[in-house]
Amino acid sequence: MPFFEEVRKTVAEYIKTDVDRFLVRQCHHIEIDNITQLTEAHAGEFAKWVRISAALLIGEEQAEELKQKILSLAGQ
Repeated sequence: MPFFEEVRKTVAEYIKTDVDRFLVRQCHHIEIDNITQLTEAHAGEFAKWVRISAALLIGEEQAEELKQKILSLAGQ
């Protein structure tokens, strides 16, 4: 499974609605136009932005957990 699909699946476990819209916004933070362009090389910066934005929706603790899961998907 491509990295971006693994990320989407993982994020969907935490962000229950509008997952794709959420991911597109995070991709724009790291200057990626399409989620399919997301690779392991982007994981650090992408996970940082996911954590910042997710904290507003699901709280700090779960957002940090989500960040760590994204990093682990990339082997970081």
